[in-house]
Amino acid sequence: DKSIRSTTKEFELLDNAISEMMKRIQRSFNQERIFISHASHELKTPISVLQSKLEAIFRDENLNSYQSEKLMDMQDTLQKMKKSVNALLLISKVNNAQFLKTETVDLKMVVDGIVEDWTEIAEEKGIQIRKEKIDPFTYSDTNLSLCHMMIQNGLSNAVKYVETGGEISLSGTKIGDRYALVIENDGAGIDDTLIEQVKNGLVFLKDVSKEKSGFGLQIMYKVALFLGVSLEIGSQTGKTRVCFSFPMKA
Repeated sequence: DKSIRSTTKEFELLDNAISEMMKRIQRSFNQERIFISHASHELKTPISVLQSKLEAIFRDENLNSYQSEKLMDMQDTLQKMKKSVNALLLISKVNNAQFLKTETVDLKMVVDGIVEDWTEIAEEKGIQIRKEKIDPFTYSDTNLSLCHMMIQNGLSNAVKYVETGGEISLSGTKIGDRYALVIENDGAGIDDTLIEQVKNGLVFLKDVSKEKSGFGLQIMYKVALFLGVSLEIGSQTGKTRVCFSFPMKA
């Protein structure tokens, strides 16, 4: 191989070019985040107006069954839009670090509360939630509402996709310098392509059904990253495993 002659000046020019390119990428990234945040805020108002108008029409006693059915379809679509906009707004706020991390969270207490809230819902679907050993653990310098939301999304996804007669288990154990909170459920696993898209920050997923838009996973990944929690999702032998790994701070 022939050596390439270069000078200090050429290295300086290369360094300046790379620095300028990184600045342009950062500006573009910031503009995208700002756009998503503003767009989400702007969409909330017309959605609320449409919601109010639909509710007013529902009160009309002269509606026939066909009109009522179509209005129900519109209401369902509007609710999905509202859910998507709220998810985008939440993701934008997390990306922009608009949440304080000043609280200490008792994870065992959080898990106990979430399981209590979701047990009845699961039982109505013929699903059993089994709470295994949950070691006590407190996580400091964090945000309680985001931590609660992250874990709840993990459990709600399991309840959503487990078939009747299936089982969901939760456990929390200290392993080395980490605390592993694991949610495992029966049933079809999460598609690897979907997980890869979510990891890469893709929110609008074209290759999945409407009921599996990926927003729940997206929120889990974004919140976990913001809170300093490692998140692993895997599917094998007919089970899906979600593991939140919390660092045990000194």
